[in-house]
Amino acid sequence: MVLDQNKYLEKEKLSDPQEVLIDDAIGDLKSGQLTKEELVSPSREKSDNENPAVEHAEQKVYTSLSQAEIIIEEFDHDDETQDQEAQREGLFSMGGDQKTFNTTVMANQNINTTFQRKKVENIIEVTEKQSGLTVSRHRQISHHQSHKVTNQTVIEIKDQIIRARAYLGLSPPSSTSHLVKELKLRIREMERAIGEATKDSDLSRSALQKMRRMEGSLSKANRAFPDCAAMAAKLRAMNDNVEEQVRSHQHEVTHLVYLAARTTPKGFHYLSMQLTTDYFSLRPDDRKLPNENKIHNLELYHYAVFSDNVLACGVVVNSTVSNSKEQEKLVFHIVTNSLNFPSISMWFLLNPPGKAAVHIQNIDNFDWLSKYNTFKKQNASDPRYTSELNYLRFYLADIFPTLNKILLFDHDVVVQQDLSTLWNINMNEKVIARVGTCQEGETSFRRMDMFINFSNPYIAKRRWHILGLGYDSDIDTNKIEQAAVIHFDGIRKSWMDIGLARYKSYWSKFINFDLPLLQRCNIQA
Repeated sequence: MVLDQNKYLEKEKLSDPQEVLIDDAIGDLKSGQLTKEELVSPSREKSDNENPAVEHAEQKVYTSLSQAEIIIEEFDHDDETQDQEAQREGLFSMGGDQKTFNTTVMANQNINTTFQRKKVENIIEVTEKQSGLTVSRHRQISHHQSHKVTNQTVIEIKDQIIRARAYLGLSPPSSTSHLVKELKLRIREMERAIGEATKDSDLSRSALQKMRRMEGSLSKANRAFPDCAAMAAKLRAMNDNVEEQVRSHQHEVTHLVYLAARTTPKGFHYLSMQLTTDYFSLRPDDRKLPNENKIHNLELYHYAVFSDNVLACGVVVNSTVSNSKEQEKLVFHIVTNSLNFPSISMWFLLNPPGKAAVHIQNIDNFDWLSKYNTFKKQNASDPRYTSELNYLRFYLADIFPTLNKILLFDHDVVVQQDLSTLWNINMNEKVIARVGTCQEGETSFRRMDMFINFSNPYIAKRRWHILGLGYDSDIDTNKIEQAAVIHFDGIRKSWMDIGLARYKSYWSKFINFDLPLLQRCNIQA
């Protein structure tokens, strides 16, 4: 069927494009712009920019045999009428020979009948071909859609359940009406129907029937609650109640998270006790760590860690050593309390850090510490603030009087690059220290100005230090992997169950969890 597409674009917005094409096709047939052969042509080339509405209408013309027959019958009937009138006029003008007129009319009728029969046969053939193509295309589309995962029905079922529960909430608490029982029954049916389904293909065949029954029950409920104002007021009250419950749960979660942050995991307690027992079972000579002769060598790289956590100290040391280009130049000064001194010492006796040296000190042996004021207890219920280890960073000059340079690590950091570049920074013979908080009016804090050089913030650049892995779950992975040191600051430490799972691998890869001691303590990655 060859039709001028542009001619019908102006009419594509009409309600039925097929009628437009049929009317215009008849007009073209009558005017001679379109032949019958073109109308029933079995094939034609499809234009690249052909309008979909025109194509759809043409397909409907092809596949509608009855309408095609009507078109040809009307066209032939009009032609036949016109021919007969013209023949009558011509014959009567020639003398009105009735016999000649009848013969001519019968001949024309036979010709038109034969022509119409052939056209109908052609249309049947074209229709069959086009129908075959249409069926084939429909099968392809159906096949494609059958493989497309949909969850529209699942969403509708969940929406029905929510609506039904809302209607139940609007009913009086003591109501036992038939509608309430029906809604409860429908809710149970729909919950069983949906189960654990996440897509429509997971639903049973009876799900649609249950949806229809639920929709009927919802219609009854809608008619039973005609007072929209009362319903709106009750829904607002329900919403306020739910929001209050959410706030209460959020406060509870916050409290539990902080409680977990202040609590040492059970496996860590057992590990500390086991290491302490093993330490005191050794002879005094066997309790000495290797490479202790390096601890006062000013040519080496000295790092300080103040901690009471065995595995945290192990990760800081192991990560620094594994990423260092000169492991033999590393010296770690670990300061802990008397309770954890045996366990940390035993850990490094069992797991020596290669060529690096480890020096462990007990804070109770610092006699000079008593001359300073008592440590300020900001929060007596939180050991993170009451521990004296957190304040030792302000007394680095007293703890390490013989060292010219030292780098302070928090025990919740992981080193990912070689840090030897830091030791080439000219600090004018002042000690490198890290100050967490510094309040005005505190004399012990102000005296740190004597040996801290604040003029060179080189270490504070983002490529050296990335913060927030203990509370921020949206840190860019590229920034984490490019940083020299990553810091698990915050309450969600990587060794805790509440730690952010996304970052735990950065910490756990520096601990060998296959060690029999860790397995006995049920400590896992």
